[in-house]
Amino acid sequence: EIQHKGQIGLVNFNGKLLTQVKYSEIVEVSLYKDRFLARNENKWAIIDNNQHELTAFRYDDISGFFEGLAIIVIGDKKKPPVSGGSF
Repeated sequence: EIQHKGQIGLVNFNGKLLTQVKYSEIVEVSLYKDRFLARNENKWAIIDNNQHELTAFRYDDISGFFEGLAIIVIGDKKKPPVSGGSF
């Protein structure tokens, strides 16, 4: 993890930048070595270690990863995972 001006990004053991340094928080998804939850201000998205944002920053919470799917929360309602296996 690297921090600059209050923003966070990820680097590997060799110091190579894996994500942009622009997130408020980054959480590792334990089932997937190359997937992370990232927060920009108050919304969450799923990113990878190749500087790609796999979802938009529109979720209030993301949790419960299992077999390529996750539980997402928009507002006060849990939504079923979006199919497609992009996680």
